Amino acid sequence: MAKINIDGVQNVEISKKIPCEKPIEQQLEIMENYTRTYQKYIDAPKAKREIECLKTIYPILFR
Repeated sequence: MAKINIDGVQNVEISKKIPCEKPIEQQLEIMENYTRTYQKYIDAPKAKREIECLKTIYPILFR
């Protein structure tokens, strides 16, 4: 069995971050909507809460 060293250099290609194309105000609105949705579904089952939260950010975050 191969020995894996997770403490050393990783063989992972890291892409450069692409700057957000949305203005700061819109980014903040997206984050606030996400937070409100999370709080609204805080007592719901985790899967339901995750689905509802994802509905607030997709497809708005796709480029």
